[in-house]
Amino acid sequence: MANALINPKILQWAMERSHIDETLLSEKIKVKEAMIRKWLGGELYPSFPQIKNVAKVLHVPFGCFWFDKPPKEELPIPDCRTVGSGRVEDLSINFRDLLKDAYLKHDWYVDYLKDLGVPKLPFVGKYSVGDNYKAIANGNSRKTTNPQFSI
Repeated sequence: MANALINPKILQWAMERSHIDETLLSEKIKVKEAMIRKWLGGELYPSFPQIKNVAKVLHVPFGCFWFDKPPKEELPIPDCRTVGSGRVEDLSINFRDLLKDAYLKHDWYVDYLKDLGVPKLPFVGKYSVGDNYKAIANGNSRKTTNPQFSI
């Protein structure tokens, strides 16, 4: 069986990204831990079926293992869970997969509505942060110079 001449650095990156070490990966793909260490060291290479299993377990596309360097992964939305809007680089694989799936479904639905000829909703983009909340509630869009955020 032919070996997949993968980039060991990408395998290391994928394991770190997924928070899966050699021991856990060996359990999940049913390969000896020593074999995975040899893959990481570039001494041996996995077979194509093995690297397909690795890709599935590590939640990376199969083709990534032949990249020269890991792909940049940026969140398409701001992460507002931190103080001062600092970036969170260590997000779970499940969160990344969920976000990717949500964007895929959103894009599909936007295209679907366009194909049906559905017009844009008139209220989308009509108001901004500077608009008076009482005016918005009444259906007006009068700007206020000193917005009040108390209720």
